[in-house]
Amino acid sequence: MAFNTESCLLYLADTKARQIHNYQISADNTSLKLTDWKVQYTNATERPDGATLSSDQAYWVAVIDGYRLDVFAQEVTPIASVEVPFNKVTMPCFAGEKMQYLVVTSSQSKPENSLNDKLESGCLIAAETQFRGSNSLLCEFE
Repeated sequence: MAFNTESCLLYLADTKARQIHNYQISADNTSLKLTDWKVQYTNATERPDGATLSSDQAYWVAVIDGYRLDVFAQEVTPIASVEVPFNKVTMPCFAGEKMQYLVVTSSQSKPENSLNDKLESGCLIAAETQFRGSNSLLCEFE
């Protein structure tokens, strides 16, 4: 799930159905309306999962069993696929003072051998990128 606060949109990845939808949020924040924006994954194993938005309001989604993140513009246009070194990609997010780090998590791919292959046992990676995360939903903790 990801929120585009500039366009009042809620993005929702339905992992089981292999689909991504978005919903228009009403001006008073009390209701949602399903839009025509839809991405359908047709590969039998690839499934969309956790997601985030970059500062240009592109939607970044983890692709379980896909070894990648897919990036979409607001018009459902695929912008890029970003490869990652593990199969069970679960969640991207941006971090850092300037939101310049892309952080990605994975789940366990091979439970029986999880300690033998560190990249398939559930992990977290981070890399500095030229992309920036959206700071519209940031909060501060004391």
